Amino acid sequence: RGDFRHLSLSRVNLHGAELEWGNFRGVYMRGANLEHASMRSADLRGADLSNANLSNADFSNANLEGATLVGAELRGAVFKSVNLTEANLTDAIIDNTDFSDAKIRNVIGLARPRVD
Repeated sequence: RGDFRHLSLSRVNLHGAELEWGNFRGVYMRGANLEHASMRSADLRGADLSNANLSNADFSNANLEGATLVGAELRGAVFKSVNLTEANLTDAIIDNTDFSDAKIRNVIGLARPRVD
């Protein structure tokens, strides 16, 4: 339940970290490695995760409203019951990504995601 609001954590390596319920509102995490991280129920509103590696990470029940995930690697990630309202997923790599029950209103870039 850490408070990381508005911190600059670009390129940070949080591989496999358990950060459930953390407050990452407005955090700058461009190019961060969150592969296999658990971000369940985290607050990531307005966070910048551009070009971050989110492969196999679990964001279930997290709030990513207005978050930027441009060019992010989302392979195998779980976004179950996530709020992605007005998030930007332009050029995100989406493969075997679970968006079940996600709130995806006004998401930018989801209509034409890059799938490798």
